[in-house]
Amino acid sequence: MIKPQTKDKTTVPRDGLLYHELDMLEIPMFSFESNRNPKDLTQECNIEPVEVDGKTINRKVTIAATEKFGFPGAFSFEVYNSLLYLGYLQMKSEYDFPKKLQFNISDIAELLKINRSGDSYQRVKHSIMQIKATTINFEGKMIIENKTRKYSNKIFSIFDAAAFFGDRDEEGNVVEKSYVIFNDIIVNNMNARYNMYVEYDNYQKLDTSIAKALYLRLYKPLWAVDQKKGVNYYRKEYNKLCEWLLLKPQKYISYIKRQLERHLELLVRNHIISAYDIKKSKNNKTYIIYFYRAIKPEKNDKKPVNPVKRIILTEEKRKEHYNQEVNDFLNELRSDEKAFKTTYEQAKLQVEKEGFFKKDSLLFEAHVNNIILEMYGFPNFEEWCEKGLYKSDVEV
Repeated sequence: MIKPQTKDKTTVPRDGLLYHELDMLEIPMFSFESNRNPKDLTQECNIEPVEVDGKTINRKVTIAATEKFGFPGAFSFEVYNSLLYLGYLQMKSEYDFPKKLQFNISDIAELLKINRSGDSYQRVKHSIMQIKATTINFEGKMIIENKTRKYSNKIFSIFDAAAFFGDRDEEGNVVEKSYVIFNDIIVNNMNARYNMYVEYDNYQKLDTSIAKALYLRLYKPLWAVDQKKGVNYYRKEYNKLCEWLLLKPQKYISYIKRQLERHLELLVRNHIISAYDIKKSKNNKTYIIYFYRAIKPEKNDKKPVNPVKRIILTEEKRKEHYNQEVNDFLNELRSDEKAFKTTYEQAKLQVEKEGFFKKDSLLFEAHVNNIILEMYGFPNFEEWCEKGLYKSDVEV
C-alpha cells in the first residue's frame, strides 16, 4: 500500500475563504445522524423554491448513495469542505475555480486536524469515493450559470472523477498526484459567482461538524436579516432543520436541547450568532428555533463574573434542564396509559407505606414520581451530572 507523503510543518494557509455553490448548500447531501441505518441509502427532500418569470417553481432533490460506500456523513462533509478550500487557494492564483483539483491527502489531513497515518489516508480516500458515488437527482429547477442563466432538471454527482497518488487512472497511467474533477454545474456556478463564502478561520474554530454545517447554512439567511430594519433574528422550524442536517427529529424539548445545544453554544461563543431560543410554535405542533443576529464583541467590554455567582447560575441552569428531562420522560411513560397506571399504583402504595407525606399533597406526588424514576433506572440529579448527561453549561 502506498502511503501519503508526510510533512513536518504546517503548509496550508488558513487565512482564506471557504466558497460554496448556493444550490449545493441547500441539498442535504451529508447526514449528521450518528445512528443512521447503514442500509438507508436514499434521501428525499423539498428545498427552497425559486422564482422563474414571475412563477414559483417548487424543487425536490433525491440523494442516492451506494451500498459499497454508504451515505456521506459528517467526516465526508469535512473532507468536501477541505477540497473546496483547496480549490479556493488555487482560484487565488488562477482566478477561476478549478475543474480539476490536484491535492495531497496530507494537506486534507492537516486541515482536518487528524494524524497523517495510513488509516487517515484510507478514511479520506473512502470519503471522496463516497461523495463521487452518490448521485443527486434535482427535480424542478436548478440554477445553472453560464453566459446566461438557465434552469433545468439534473442528475449528477459532485465529482465526475477521482484518482489517488500511486493508483492507476482509467488509461492505465500511474497517478502522480491525487485529484478530483468537479461537475460542470459546480464549476460554472462558482465561476459565475453564484456562490457564498465564509472566512475559513472562523469555520475552523468550530469544534463540531454540526456547528460548521449550521454556520454555512445560516450565513445567507442571517445576511438577509442584516438587510431588514427592525428584525434581529432568523427562525427555522425544528423539523426543517433536521431535514437540513438529516438528523432524527426529537419529540421533547429536553431531547432537542441535548441534540443541538452544544453546537448552538459554539455558534454563540464564536460570534456567529448572538443568541438562540427554542420555542413551541403557535399551533403547538412543532418547535421553532430562533437564531439572533451576531453582535461584534468590543474589546475589554466584558466585566469579570464572580466565580461563586457563576457556579450558582450554572447549577440553576442544570436543574432547570434536569427537571425538563424528568417531565419529558414521565410524559413519555404516560403515553402508555395502561402500563403507567400500574406503575403509578405500585409507586403510590410504596409511598403510603412509608407514611412520611400527607396523601395527595404536592410532596406526596413528587415522591411518587421519584419512586417511578427509580423503578425505571432514571438517574437522580447528582448521578445525571456525574455521568455528563448535561452537555452544555451556561456561559455567563
